[in-house]
Amino acid sequence: MPYGRAWFLRLAREHALLDGRNLLTAMADDLLGSLVACYEGQAPDPASHSYSSASWALINMLQYARWRGDSDSERRIVDWVDERFVGQGVVAEYTSEAGRFMGTATNQAWLVGQVLPQAAFDLWAEAFFAPGMPEPVTAPTTWHHHGLNFSRCWGLWGVAQATASPTLRVACLAAYVAHFRNNFYDTSRWRDSYRGVAHWVPQFGMLALQPMFDPIANLAARNAWPC
Repeated sequence: MPYGRAWFLRLAREHALLDGRNLLTAMADDLLGSLVACYEGQAPDPASHSYSSASWALINMLQYARWRGDSDSERRIVDWVDERFVGQGVVAEYTSEAGRFMGTATNQAWLVGQVLPQAAFDLWAEAFFAPGMPEPVTAPTTWHHHGLNFSRCWGLWGVAQATASPTLRVACLAAYVAHFRNNFYDTSRWRDSYRGVAHWVPQFGMLALQPMFDPIANLAARNAWPC
């Protein structure tokens, strides 16, 4: 299952950056190798979702491999993204996300923005988001659905940082704000039921909130921030 392993790669990298020690990297290196082997045996599917989301796994694999200087793994991941995620005529599709917790479309765009050169990404993203930005979930239908707004925030912020298009940046940031506010101010989405949401949705919310505490990211977004 790539979902939990991808989270561990993020945990190991951030722990090392904050703590100054590489206490988790030996295990994370093994997990990265296991994920690479998994996708060598079965090509990553852009439409995969929830616990099997390939876009979520590849984002964290790529960031971890680059941080570790693992050029072999990085090259494999970039090749998979080029071959499987950067197709002609690919557009954002949100209806399949209903009832689920992972922003499949926004994570795909985030992933592609980590691989394509900026000019090429802007052309790709303009076509990808031609249907428009996603609308926040206002009435979740399942426990998993309670986390979708926060997970979409990750990709929306990632795209806003990757693009040089002021129009796309403003649209992503506006959607980011709308999704974050919608979930954050309705505490039933992340606090009331431990079994349903409180054991996991706050983790999604913290990753969505994290850019607000990144001074570099804030400087990049300051001029485009929607009031």
